[in-house]
Amino acid sequence: MSGKSIKAISISGLAVISGGLTMLGVAFLLTLLLSPVLLSYSSHFYGLTYYQEFQEYWRIIHYFASWQPWLTFKWLPLAVAGQRHFAEVRGLIWWGGVITLIAGIVFAWTLKWLKVNYQLWRLVPGLQFLLWLWMAGLIFGVMNFDNWFITFHRVIFHNQDWIFTTKKEPIIRLLTTGFFLRYLICWVLINLGLVKLTQSLINRWLVSLLAKPRLDPANNCRNQGNNDNCKDD
Repeated sequence: MSGKSIKAISISGLAVISGGLTMLGVAFLLTLLLSPVLLSYSSHFYGLTYYQEFQEYWRIIHYFASWQPWLTFKWLPLAVAGQRHFAEVRGLIWWGGVITLIAGIVFAWTLKWLKVNYQLWRLVPGLQFLLWLWMAGLIFGVMNFDNWFITFHRVIFHNQDWIFTTKKEPIIRLLTTGFFLRYLICWVLINLGLVKLTQSLINRWLVSLLAKPRLDPANNCRNQGNNDNCKDD
């Protein structure tokens, strides 16, 4: 295997990894913006209307995107432990955003290099692997969601602040396990859509490349513009 082939394989592998992280992060942010439609709005919830419930939830999303030190609601109480938990979640989202940005820059560079060097075809198996990986993850997550959800919180958060009660953190009546399951499904589906879109764009480029007319080897001198050096038959 030549050095150029090793370099192309390495860069294509980096493209798959960085592209996977980029699409995962973008899909998460898109799902976060769409998440209000995933809520199960509760009737007789602290006497709030559905719109007021939506406003309270939207304050969470606004908090994640702001420098506000602590999350507060307009109508609902929130204990200090709950405020600390939301602050930790915001930190994770911000770090995820930084990783997504860096991965996106790397992905753009690797795509440009692969395209210039006619190596985009190397991404085809890697992107297909990502599709199967996310689909397997979705099936596993749905089948074992309750256990996975609890284990995730125990591993990521080294405290008990994530354990909400309806008395101290009544927002939990909106943030049910069913809500997070729907969030996971939506996140993975959007991510799968981004992978398929990337596959489609690469396939379209490959098809257009194959459709381009090639040089005629028998007419090579004329194609290169060296007519003076060509001998007549």
